[in-house]
Amino acid sequence: MDSWSREHREEGRREGRQEGRQEGRQEGKAGALVEQLEDLFGNLPSELRSRVLSADSATLSTWLRNVLRAPDLESVFNTEPLNGGRTVAVEIRSPKKRTRPAGK
Repeated sequence: MDSWSREHREEGRREGRQEGRQEGRQEGKAGALVEQLEDLFGNLPSELRSRVLSADSATLSTWLRNVLRAPDLESVFNTEPLNGGRTVAVEIRSPKKRTRPAGK
C-alpha cells in the first residue's frame, strides 16, 4: 500500500472515531434527558421519547437546561432556554432531613 493510500485510510479512521464519539455523546444526552423527564413527570409518551432520541445535540442541550426550570413537561420542549440563556442566582439551603414513615 502506498503512502497516499495509508494517509487517506488513517484519515478515514480518525473521522470515523470522531463521528462515533459524537454519536455516543448525543445518545448519552438523550438518555440522560429521558431519565430526568421520567423522574420528574412519569412515563413519557412514545412520541416524546422518539422526539428526544432523534433530536440533534444542540436541541438536546437546550432541553437539558430547560428540564431544570420547567414547570411542566411541555415547557421542556421550548426551542429557547427558559431563562433566555442567562445565569440565574440560586440560594442553596441545606436539605431538611427526611424521616421515613414507620414500617418502611
